[in-house]
Amino acid sequence: MIEQLKELTAAAGRAFSRFESTCGISDGVPLSLDTVRRFAQAGVHRLMVFTPGFVPRSKFDTDLYPRMQRFADEVIANV
Repeated sequence: MIEQLKELTAAAGRAFSRFESTCGISDGVPLSLDTVRRFAQAGVHRLMVFTPGFVPRSKFDTDLYPRMQRFADEVIANV
């Protein structure tokens, strides 16, 4: 999709470098440092990796928070 945006901005006579892109990760995509780097290399400026609104509050402690902590320890700490 980033490549398509680059083509569309060029066709419109605009500079892609003036845009900031935000992208979310779909379920099943690993939340790893490699994943973050690949999105950045593709041209994504901001990557949304957690969507608490889609996790039932009853699962924050068992599902959401442990994933966030692992992401912080393994990815954010190494960026």
